[in-house]
Amino acid sequence: MKLNKCKKILFILYTALVLTANLTMPVFAANDPVAVVNNFSEFMFGLIRAIGMILLGLGIVCLLYYGWLWMI
Repeated sequence: MKLNKCKKILFILYTALVLTANLTMPVFAANDPVAVVNNFSEFMFGLIRAIGMILLGLGIVCLLYYGWLWMI
């Protein structure tokens, strides 16, 4: 599909306008910057703890499964 130069420029401008309109969002700052860091820290440690529990559970299941096969 060949477009002439004017249509191509209009298409690029339209695409840039649509992306700008859809991808911009307001950012709200908190009153206390330390609270933001504490909340992020709690979130990250909670996420690490959850991943650790999942890996621990899978490790126990694998150990029990392969342990029973080893004993047979």
